[in-house]
Amino acid sequence: MMLTEQKALDRALRDVASATATIARYCDYAEHVEATDGAALVAAAETLRKAALRLAEDLGVDAVGLYGQRLDVVERRYVLGIVDGFEGGAHAELAETWRDLQLIQGRHDRLYRPDVSGLSRADQLRHLCIHTAKLVGALADADLDNIRAKVVPDLLLFGIKLSTIVGEELDSSVVPRDNARVRK
Repeated sequence: MMLTEQKALDRALRDVASATATIARYCDYAEHVEATDGAALVAAAETLRKAALRLAEDLGVDAVGLYGQRLDVVERRYVLGIVDGFEGGAHAELAETWRDLQLIQGRHDRLYRPDVSGLSRADQLRHLCIHTAKLVGALADADLDNIRAKVVPDLLLFGIKLSTIVGEELDSSVVPRDNARVRK
């Protein structure tokens, strides 16, 4: 692994660990009926999205393209097959804005993750925290193939999903894209 890749992984590891701790802190405080900070969750969601984009750029891959591929993998292994003709990857490929991606993710979750989307918000936050903790571990493992295939797109996915869980409507600003061919 090159030094620049290691620096990129180290930065992403710190950012994602910090965001994960913010989510865990919120869940812990809420369970103890202590004061919570919803703005901290909005910031954590943004941190996850930015970490995905920065890491993708540092590794020379397209975060949104990988995100679409990840949705395709999940949808194709779903026990009921493709639901209502919705294929998230194809929609993600056409997405131009953060709001587009949020709507795609919401529809994907309703169709392919009803077990999670049907949970209470508190349970969805805990579930998301488990996933981001797994991403912290994957970043620490530094398996670049896994980071490209799963970690980068999942960081983007959970950054979008967290915003939705906390009721933040993402804006219509253009999503930074690298339309260059994704390299392995």
